[in-house]
Amino acid sequence: MHLDQEAHRRAAARARGNPPRDEQAVASAATLTNLLAVQRASFRPAQRPVVPRKAVPEVAALAEQLWSERKNEVPSWQRSKRAALRAQINEVARVHVQALVAEAEQQRSNLQSDADEWWRRLQAGDPQVTGSALERAFDPSPVPVMVAGLGADLARLRVMLPNPTAVLPPKLAHTTPTGRRSVRAWTKAEFDAAYRGALAAYLLATIRRAWAAAPSLRELTVRGQRTSDGTNGFLFEVTVSRDETGWDRDDKGLELLGREPRPLRTKASAQHPVLWPFS
Repeated sequence: MHLDQEAHRRAAARARGNPPRDEQAVASAATLTNLLAVQRASFRPAQRPVVPRKAVPEVAALAEQLWSERKNEVPSWQRSKRAALRAQINEVARVHVQALVAEAEQQRSNLQSDADEWWRRLQAGDPQVTGSALERAFDPSPVPVMVAGLGADLARLRVMLPNPTAVLPPKLAHTTPTGRRSVRAWTKAEFDAAYRGALAAYLLATIRRAWAAAPSLRELTVRGQRTSDGTNGFLFEVTVSRDETGWDRDDKGLELLGREPRPLRTKASAQHPVLWPFS
């Protein structure tokens, strides 16, 4: 009976939009885990596309199909004529498949030439091809990313970052002194630190994705802003090089937030981010 009462109490709490605190704790921890998982994502580097040849039927399969369609042309007791017909059909199938293979190979060769030209232009840093590759790489992505400028080996990206209340759970999971899972209010320092971690995750994932999509890029400048035009200011603008080490480290994003020319700024009395003025 006690278990039934407890289940009823928990169901009623959920219906009121106030789930039990242990369930809130699980949801809060999952939200933070998923948020920081962004910085653990890895992306396969762009590779030369290889165009496969279009499939063509097997000679034996085509011969069987033709035989089933034509075998009634010769009575079953005329074995020699049926054998001759079968041989004729086998040859027709062989010649037809040979022609299909040649046609498919020519199509494959033409498409491969186009693909190789695209690959050459991507490696050379052609702005049109590189820009398209970056746009595809960031569609979709955890946060919107816009290509603001391109050179042969450098790019400027704009990352549209969410407000902290849009991505962080309303309360922080914790364990009570009696060992029960529960939630409590964030301290200001905890909330700001968690948001800083989210910014670092978005920044690192954006850079890794760009390196993977565009092999010609050697330098990136990434601006993190709250709106698409950035006119209300921005949180950071950092410049990084592909040649530096540590791109496989999932904590590198926190280091990058301190990079020039405009690192993430915080108030002196706390870690609350302060916007740079629009420029």
